[in-house]
Amino acid sequence: MALEATVIEAARGGEAEALHALDAAISALEPAARVEFALRELPGTHILSSSFGAQAAVSLHLVTRVAPRIPVVLVDTGYLFPETYQFIDTLAERLDLNLHVVQPTLSPSWLEARHGRLWEQGIEGLEQYGQIAKAEPMQRALREQRVGTWISGLRRAQSRSRAQLRCVEVVDGRFKVQPIVDWSDRDVGRYLKQHELPYHPLWDKGYVSIGDWHTTRPLASGQRGGDPLLRLETRVRPARAVRLTPGPGTAMERLPLFLDLRDQPVTVVGGGIVAERKVRLLESAGARITVVAPTLTDTLAARAAAAALRHVPRTFVGSDADAAWLASARLVIAATDDRAINTAVSERARARGIWVNVVDDAELSTALMPSIIDRSPVIVAVSTGGASPVLARRLRERLEALLEPSLGPLAALLARFRQRLIARWPDPSQRRRAVDALLDGGLAPPRALPTSLTRNGPSNGRWPRRRPTVSRPAW
Repeated sequence: MALEATVIEAARGGEAEALHALDAAISALEPAARVEFALRELPGTHILSSSFGAQAAVSLHLVTRVAPRIPVVLVDTGYLFPETYQFIDTLAERLDLNLHVVQPTLSPSWLEARHGRLWEQGIEGLEQYGQIAKAEPMQRALREQRVGTWISGLRRAQSRSRAQLRCVEVVDGRFKVQPIVDWSDRDVGRYLKQHELPYHPLWDKGYVSIGDWHTTRPLASGQRGGDPLLRLETRVRPARAVRLTPGPGTAMERLPLFLDLRDQPVTVVGGGIVAERKVRLLESAGARITVVAPTLTDTLAARAAAAALRHVPRTFVGSDADAAWLASARLVIAATDDRAINTAVSERARARGIWVNVVDDAELSTALMPSIIDRSPVIVAVSTGGASPVLARRLRERLEALLEPSLGPLAALLARFRQRLIARWPDPSQRRRAVDALLDGGLAPPRALPTSLTRNGPSNGRWPRRRPTVSRPAW
């Protein structure tokens, strides 16, 4: 496969149609062929980045089989687990990696002396820590090595924030290629098993997502076990809900709601990194977005140039002209680092009865953005009402590890059979018991559950009372 050089150059310059054509061409290839194409056709120095997380061996093995001496860039924050450093050594030796390690300009001790423990200082502290310890070192490495094409192992299935990733993107004038972007957790597990590649040593100690030691926690004992491939393929067994009643004198301060923002107008005030994160979330919900800000990040500017959002290049000061940009919005988000501006946005939105979220300021907000776990169509939202963003994040991480990616397909399967279930069991209590039996892993007597729902009928004419909780679902 070959594309004209003019198409590739146009894509690099941010031309949406050319970038779409390039992404479609690369996406049609197998992962190894995607790497080969990137190395052959895309310009500049090529690198592979890795955080050496739980399943990092997949992208490292896949890419270095095609390009054995490609520079592998690792950002060492200084806060990695000892086991991570051992894992790095193991893979570097086994795969003969051309490893390039970059570090922040401040050592861990110096960073804490100057800024304190940023990861304990709410969302703003975490963002500042990420910029100092992760983003700046990586950007420095990209500049120093004059990188034109950056290969990474990111996947859509990893989180909601990555659900819209494409196989090839342009970031700050560089191509970024994700050759396994469309792989599921099952695909990853099979590749590791097929090539006898190791998981991170903390995987078997209950760690699912592995980063810095101060923001990474294992699952509680007994929450999972067995072969890693089975863990990735296990169908979730949801726990029964427990209804909690507020104690005497207490009241729910915020009512949780899920909004349908498809094709609905939303205004974001601010054009920085925080605003960019909110815009990505709103785009995934299908909103029509207007961004009011004098300047934009490169990513937001590219989205505006591609007509994916509307940019109003001005500073919000609370004037009548500013208020006009809020008038038609269903939701307003203030994402600036100036509390005076955020206050003006909040006051104008409240005066018009428009829901407003001021990032990291519950006092000025009539709507809060929760931490989200996306297992579409299942969505779980966690909020502490602004009391502790760090606690909300930790709860989300713990729940995210518990809710297997296969929960989404399971919910979709139940939705597909919903009308047949209703027809079979008109009585809600009987229907609830039947679905509970299915989700708990048991098979009821032959007249209770449709064979199509259990996938396999009885081979000996008798239905077993239970079947193993761990299974490999066909969907």
